[in-house]
Amino acid sequence: MEHPVVRDRQRRRALWRASGCPSRSSRACTSAGSTSGPRSTKSRRKAYRAETAAEATRIYDDLAKTGSPFIVQQWISGGEEGIYSFHCYADERSRILAWFCGRKIRTYPKEAGVSTYLELVRDPKVAELGFEVVSRLGIVGPLKIDFKLDAITGELYVLELNPRFTLWNYLGKACGVNLPLFAYAHLAGAPLPAPRIYRTDIRWLSGGNDLRSFIRCYRPSGELSARDYLASLRSKKVYDVFSWRDPAPFIAAEVDYLKAASRRVARSVASMIPAVSA
Repeated sequence: MEHPVVRDRQRRRALWRASGCPSRSSRACTSAGSTSGPRSTKSRRKAYRAETAAEATRIYDDLAKTGSPFIVQQWISGGEEGIYSFHCYADERSRILAWFCGRKIRTYPKEAGVSTYLELVRDPKVAELGFEVVSRLGIVGPLKIDFKLDAITGELYVLELNPRFTLWNYLGKACGVNLPLFAYAHLAGAPLPAPRIYRTDIRWLSGGNDLRSFIRCYRPSGELSARDYLASLRSKKVYDVFSWRDPAPFIAAEVDYLKAASRRVARSVASMIPAVSA
């Protein structure tokens, strides 16, 4: 059962202030600086960054024309590798039954993009703040809290709360913490799985998007060489779609991608052929 107020961001902010949670955690939700959303189903960009007041006004006006809701919040210094997350399942008394912490390694696009490479980490500060948020807000059910580590001050800021199961649960299970299984056992009145210390040597990879991000973002910016990129992929992995036990979804996805790519090539070729007048 998810907390009803967490669904709405404005009501969530009011709940946050009323809970007495530390102000350092809510700064990212109340200060201006970058514009976020709305997110198109065809776009992998989650936010638009404004460096000047004029640019912020232009982005704001463009987003306002769409009629979709969006928020304005401060941009926290640092790259996507500074985004951490706390994942848990809490019972009706907001007692956390299972949890783990994660960190983004790469995204596509490199800034404000979708996750392409993830890992679990053991970070006492992230865990402590995650437990504090759950306790003070009275969260019930699954929850993911996104934090960003300020590259200048070293402080953690809360970006958003997602009261649902996420793609991270697959990596969590592979590392020893199966949050959906804890939820099922709790709701069914069955014995809870034995608590385990989660592993941090397995990573989650979205191969296609991660390769695109390297080619289009990380390599051109000079942040990663080909050797460094390949070296980063040497760890044990689970994948977004691919699995040796069930390769059909991966094959279907690749077929769809090749069809879409062939259509793009056909349109590009057609646009270069001069129109023949009758």
